Amino acid sequence: MDKSIEKLTHEIKTLKELVKKLLPKERKIEWLTIGEVSKHLKISRQTLKNWTAKGELKSYVIGGRIFYKLHELDEAPQPQKFRNFNYDA
Repeated sequence: MDKSIEKLTHEIKTLKELVKKLLPKERKIEWLTIGEVSKHLKISRQTLKNWTAKGELKSYVIGGRIFYKLHELDEAPQPQKFRNFNYDA
C-alpha cells in the first residue's frame, strides 16, 4: 500500500508540473491612458475614441478615467487607418 501511495504522489507531482508548463504565464498588466495609446498607435485621440466606440478596441473605466491594456492593443488586429480613402480622386 505504501508503494501505491508513493506512486500516486509522484504522479500528482508530475501532473502539477505539466499543468504549470501548459498554463500561460501571469503577465503584469500595463495600463495606458488615451494619450499614451494614441501615441503608441500613432493615431489621433478622436480615432482612438471612434475605434473604441465601434468595439474595435476595448477600454476600461477605472476611477472615472479611461484606460487600455497594453498587451490587448499589441495583440488586437489594428483597424484600417485609411478605410475610406479614395484613391481615384
